[in-house]
Amino acid sequence: SIGEQRFIGPLADAYAENDEFGLAIETARKAVAMLNKNGRATPDTLQPLLDRIKSFEEKKPFRDAT
Repeated sequence: SIGEQRFIGPLADAYAENDEFGLAIETARKAVAMLNKNGRATPDTLQPLLDRIKSFEEKKPFRDAT
Protein backbone atom coordinates (compact mmCIF):
# COMPACT_ATOMS: atom_id res chain seq x y z
CA SER A 1 0.00 0.00 0.00
CA ILE A 2 1.03 3.62 -0.32
CA GLY A 3 1.31 3.75 3.47
CA GLU A 4 3.91 1.01 3.47
CA GLN A 5 5.87 2.73 0.69
CA ARG A 6 5.95 5.93 2.75
CA PHE A 7 7.95 4.15 5.45
CA ILE A 8 10.33 2.34 3.12
CA GLY A 9 12.15 5.51 2.01
CA PRO A 10 13.10 6.46 5.57
CA LEU A 11 14.13 2.87 6.26
CA ALA A 12 16.43 2.98 3.23
CA ASP A 13 17.82 6.28 4.54
CA ALA A 14 18.54 4.68 7.91
CA TYR A 15 20.44 1.83 6.25
CA ALA A 16 22.53 4.35 4.31
CA GLU A 17 23.28 6.38 7.42
CA ASN A 18 24.75 3.18 8.88
CA ASP A 19 26.88 2.47 5.77
CA GLU A 20 24.57 -0.38 4.70
CA PHE A 21 24.32 0.89 1.14
CA GLY A 22 23.43 -2.48 -0.38
CA LEU A 23 20.42 -2.76 1.92
CA ALA A 24 19.55 0.87 1.31
CA ILE A 25 19.49 0.35 -2.47
CA GLU A 26 17.50 -2.88 -2.17
CA THR A 27 14.97 -1.24 0.14
CA ALA A 28 14.50 1.83 -2.07
CA ARG A 29 14.07 -0.41 -5.12
CA LYS A 30 11.35 -2.32 -3.26
CA ALA A 31 9.52 0.96 -2.75
CA VAL A 32 9.76 1.70 -6.49
CA ALA A 33 8.43 -1.78 -7.26
CA MET A 34 5.54 -1.29 -4.84
CA LEU A 35 4.56 1.97 -6.50
CA ASN A 36 4.71 0.38 -9.93
CA LYS A 37 2.70 -2.65 -8.78
CA ASN A 38 0.03 -0.51 -7.13
CA GLY A 39 -0.28 1.77 -10.16
CA ARG A 40 0.82 4.77 -8.11
CA ALA A 41 4.09 5.42 -9.88
CA THR A 42 4.25 9.05 -10.96
CA PRO A 43 7.19 11.39 -11.38
CA ASP A 44 6.34 12.93 -8.00
CA THR A 45 6.34 9.58 -6.20
CA LEU A 46 9.25 8.00 -8.04
CA GLN A 47 11.77 10.83 -8.25
CA PRO A 48 12.54 11.00 -4.52
CA LEU A 49 13.22 7.27 -4.50
CA LEU A 50 15.34 7.45 -7.65
CA ASP A 51 17.33 10.29 -6.06
CA ARG A 52 17.89 8.12 -3.01
CA ILE A 53 19.08 5.18 -5.10
CA LYS A 54 21.53 7.38 -7.00
CA SER A 55 22.91 8.76 -3.75
CA PHE A 56 23.22 5.28 -2.24
CA GLU A 57 25.00 3.97 -5.32
CA GLU A 58 27.56 6.75 -4.79
CA LYS A 59 27.96 5.52 -1.19
CA LYS A 60 26.39 8.69 0.18
CA PRO A 61 23.51 8.93 2.61
CA PHE A 62 20.54 10.74 1.11
CA ARG A 63 19.92 14.19 2.51
CA ASP A 64 16.80 15.98 1.36
CA ALA A 65 17.59 19.59 0.52
CA THR A 66 14.19 20.80 1.73
